Order: sequence, then structure tokens, then C-alpha cells
Amino acid sequence: MKNIDEIKESISHFSNAIVKIPSEKITNINEKSENRMEDFCVFILSYGRSDNVKTYKTLMEYDNAIFNQDFYIVCSDDDKDLDNYLEKFGDRVIIFNKEKMIPYLDKGDNFEKINVILYARNICFTLAEKMGYKYFVELDDDYDIFTQRIFYDNKRLIQVNLFDLDTMFKVHLDFLKNTENTKVKTITMSQHGDFIGGVDNMSAQRGFQRKVMNSFFCDINKPFLFDGSINEDVNYYTQSGIRGELNFNLFGFSLHQEKTQKSSGGMTETYLDGGTYLKSFYTILYSPSCTKIASIGQGVNKRIHHRISTNNAYPKILDEKYSKFTYDELHKKESILDDF
Repeated sequence: MKNIDEIKESISHFSNAIVKIPSEKITNINEKSENRMEDFCVFILSYGRSDNVKTYKTLMEYDNAIFNQDFYIVCSDDDKDLDNYLEKFGDRVIIFNKEKMIPYLDKGDNFEKINVILYARNICFTLAEKMGYKYFVELDDDYDIFTQRIFYDNKRLIQVNLFDLDTMFKVHLDFLKNTENTKVKTITMSQHGDFIGGVDNMSAQRGFQRKVMNSFFCDINKPFLFDGSINEDVNYYTQSGIRGELNFNLFGFSLHQEKTQKSSGGMTETYLDGGTYLKSFYTILYSPSCTKIASIGQGVNKRIHHRISTNNAYPKILDEKYSKFTYDELHKKESILDDF
């Protein structure tokens, strides 16, 4: 994993990979202009799904949805559907070239296939800065619903369909802004599977967990990179966690994503080619001290998957003030007691 200077150096080179970008911000005002956060935008990362960008439909076409944030569709120039994207979404389509990014990324392999989300994930810092945004969120293109999760009388964990999407984005962004002077790198939304166990789910009770996946709220002044052609989000949170950096997945709202291998486009073909064993092994390459291959599910749904040891992934790093030298310095006067 690169240090901060190396990260900034790589990101500076990504500007050469931009093929098409709007000359100015494109607003998206749907009745409530006061809801728009002018320093924030939504990037929907899409590949091969011009006819079925579910996240766009959920944000823009969901009945009674309130969404007034700037948004863009991020595509690569190797996408066979690119002309259809341009026809449907016009200037909101941002186009980049993956090949020009390769020298500045750690793919973790020497495979020639580049039909993975790694490149789109990493170029968003460059895109946001070029377009004048300080904050952004990366979303996959296959979310079919956003919901709010509520503890009811501490007896039930209920799910409520969410219509005020502006508030959902603002809550996560405010959390990120309130951590500007800390080591917090990114904030993500929980997924429906994170709530398995209902009211007994300890992470849901706590309201957060350190695992971050899928959606990423970011600050351009706190850049980071994703590594590995596959499982790049898990590769990121394990590596950064080991280094003592903070990332939080919040449990107030959640997103639902279509099963990866049930729809065409996106990462589906890559996962079908390599299977979940290959996917999981990337994280072993990057974080062997906290990752192993295991199985999840039961019966026909049982499959190979990674398993993360949280004790190893998130070390308990003590403040420097608790070092032995500092402790001895603070307690010099008490040392005279040792003579009695």
C-alpha cells in the first residue's frame, strides 16, 4: 500500500486518463434547490449496463424520491455500450481510459483483462478535483432500493423505504466532514446483509463497523487508492485498517444491490470467470495477516469466501503518550518512592 505522497503522485497522473469531462458542474434540481450541496457530487460507476443503470432509476425515477444532488455516470472508453450511455445521459457521462492508469496502480496480477471496477474507483478523486467538488460518493450501478433502519421498542429492527435521498447523503457527508481533523478516510453505507440477526446484531446496535464496502463517501483532501483487480474494497479496508487508518460503515441507512452474478455487465463476467476463490485470494495477497479462505452460507448457497480476522485487521494502536519513555518522563517525581 502506497504512502500519502505516492498516492498523491499517482492521482496526479490520472488526469491524463480523462477522455471526456463536463466543462462545468451539471446541477440536478428537482423542486428543492436548497437541498443541493454544491461542494458534493454523486459518481455512478457503470460498465456494460447502459440499458439498466438501476442506481440512476432508484435516484431519479423512484416514486416520491427527493434527490437534488449533482450526479455523473463514470464510464471507460473500452465499454461497448458507450454510445448508448452518451445517448441516454449526455454530458453527465464522464469517460476515461484504463490503460493510461495502469502504470500508477497496483493491480496485484499480470492479467490482461481490465474489465474491472478498480480503475473507475481510483479516478474519482481526480474527477472531483477537476470539476470543483470537495466531496463525492462512489456508487455502483445496480442499487434497486435505499432504506432506513429503525430499532422499534428495542424489540424489532424494522426497514422503511426511503424517499428523502438528499437527507441520506447529507447524514453520511456530515459524518465525514466532522472527522476532517482525524485519520478517518472514508464513510460508507451499510448493505441489507449487514443487518442479519436483527436486534441482536451488535454492529447495528453500535451504529457502525470498521468494514467498508461498495459505496464510498470521500474528501479530496484525504486521498487513498484501491489495490487489486478484484475485491478492491476489501483489499482497501484491511490494508488501511492494519496501518491504523479509520473507516466507518454507518447503520442508519442501507442500500440493496442485485446479486453480482445474476445480472450481465459490471463485474459479473469477471466473477464468473474466476469464481469467488480467486476473488477472495486477492485479499490474502494484500493482507495475509488477517485474511483466510473460508466458506459461507449453507446447502446450495454455500460458497467459498474470504474471512477477515478483525483483531488482526484493526490493531489497537495506543497513543504515543502511553509509550514507556513518555510514561517514565511523566512519573519521574514518583520514582523516588522506589528507594524506600
